[in-house]
Amino acid sequence: EINRLMPGSSQEAIEINDVMFNSNKYINELGLSRYDADILVHDKKVSDYFEKVISLGANPKSASNWITTTVMGYLNKENKKINEIPLTEEYLVELIKLVDDGKISSKQSKQIFEHVILENKRPKDLVKSLGMAQITDDKTIRDIVVRVLNLHPDLIIDHKKGKNTFDYFVGQVMKETRGQANPSLTASIIKEEIEKR
Repeated sequence: EINRLMPGSSQEAIEINDVMFNSNKYINELGLSRYDADILVHDKKVSDYFEKVISLGANPKSASNWITTTVMGYLNKENKKINEIPLTEEYLVELIKLVDDGKISSKQSKQIFEHVILENKRPKDLVKSLGMAQITDDKTIRDIVVRVLNLHPDLIIDHKKGKNTFDYFVGQVMKETRGQANPSLTASIIKEEIEKR
């Protein structure tokens, strides 16, 4: 009876309720901001994509961050829909996991994202083929740190006097490893090695 009087109105009410329910669920259950939740529920295809990504085991905040910034930025720029790009839900989960596991840096993940879009290849395969795997081996990084520090004893003295030379050392290690040294491990090894001197 209502549908005959106002065509489509009950369907619209159901859709509005679904959007509000999902938005509140994302905020209350997943800890997302109102802003991110509203972006995710604005388009049902995006919301479905997000739901699938988290159902495959991605951290909800990481997934939300990726979708609301990098993915949506690309979609808006290229005027595409989420189902029109090669970054499947599985590929995004894989990409998030590579960053979370410390296999690639956040910066490298953006490059991998671009390659996935261009080449339609799995993130793991691209990390290998592009030689982007992070160096997480303590001994490998420590050897490079020691070599860098040995080249700059004057900067170690400056550092101990309070000058900020730390970033220079990090930069030199990154240069030697073509950005592949794990940043937090590199920083802690540099601190340890400077303290030994």
